[in-house]
Amino acid sequence: MTDNKFLYSFNDLPLNAEVYLYGASNGGERTSKYLKFFRKDISIKGFLDSYQSGQFIDMAVTTIDEAPVQWFENSIILITSMYWVDISQALKSKNIQNYRVCSDELYALPNFPTAPLNQLRYEVKCFGTDEIKKALALSVQYIYGAEVEGDVAEFGTQTGFSSSVLAASISAFDGFSKITGKKLHLFDSFEGFPAINNESDQASPQIQSGVWGEGFFKGLSAEQLVLNIISASNMPLELIEVYPGWYSDTVPKLADSSRFALLHIDCDLYQSTMDVLDVCFSKNYISTGAMICFDDWNCNRAMPDHGERKAWAEIIEKYQIDYSNAGSYSWSGQRFIVHQYQSYKQNEYKK
Repeated sequence: MTDNKFLYSFNDLPLNAEVYLYGASNGGERTSKYLKFFRKDISIKGFLDSYQSGQFIDMAVTTIDEAPVQWFENSIILITSMYWVDISQALKSKNIQNYRVCSDELYALPNFPTAPLNQLRYEVKCFGTDEIKKALALSVQYIYGAEVEGDVAEFGTQTGFSSSVLAASISAFDGFSKITGKKLHLFDSFEGFPAINNESDQASPQIQSGVWGEGFFKGLSAEQLVLNIISASNMPLELIEVYPGWYSDTVPKLADSSRFALLHIDCDLYQSTMDVLDVCFSKNYISTGAMICFDDWNCNRAMPDHGERKAWAEIIEKYQIDYSNAGSYSWSGQRFIVHQYQSYKQNEYKK
């Protein structure tokens, strides 16, 4: 995203502009109040949201999938949500370019920050995304350089950002060692979060606060995902496998010969993470030296009894996993390298 997508002053909006506020939450309410105070000429047409429709502060809320594209031909979408990266990607996938991201400076007085501050703020916002790109790329380079057996798998694709990074990295490092032709396996329900039935998930802070919930984070369709990946990475179509459906249904159906050198776990929930890892370790899908990247390690206030942290701790104990901590990345990510585990050693011994 270029710097001019960020809105640093309400005065940068055109005179008599029509706008939709993306984010029916605190950020959207705050932006509505500021616009009505500072820019009485601007018409707020309503709210957009990724998951919910209805009413918010006496205005209509429409999901982006339900909104006619014609609405945005002469209107500006103002993204007021902290999830602006994902929302931007979703809008781009629909060929909607007339949007701006509301920066923190909008809500400070005076409302005219200097250009150097603008640039610094923009750079800071990009730190997390840049770290994710680097961490995933280095993880792919590692499995090639260390000659780890198996393919790359991602569990949770949503906007396709990390999928594209993984695909581009595979394309870049294929042939880095004697190993070639690794495939990218992509798992997602393409329906958003499942029903939240597990007690630990129900009690987790991000479920309790309403940040997460059933149907949340529905992203690209399987078809859009593959097209975006090919466009971004030039990865051959025959090296991409997509598995639509819940993890509890799709992962157990993998062939017994399946092997993974790298897993990107973007499952968010404890139960979803367990649905992936328990099958992968019990069926020996995880190769010696495999890298596991947890995207949501520090969600839920980094509490050990929720989410991916809880699932990994239980899997370590269940399979007696010998592993190394490969370090954190971005604000939420964590990587581990698997050396060996009990079921793997037992099966090897039986051979």
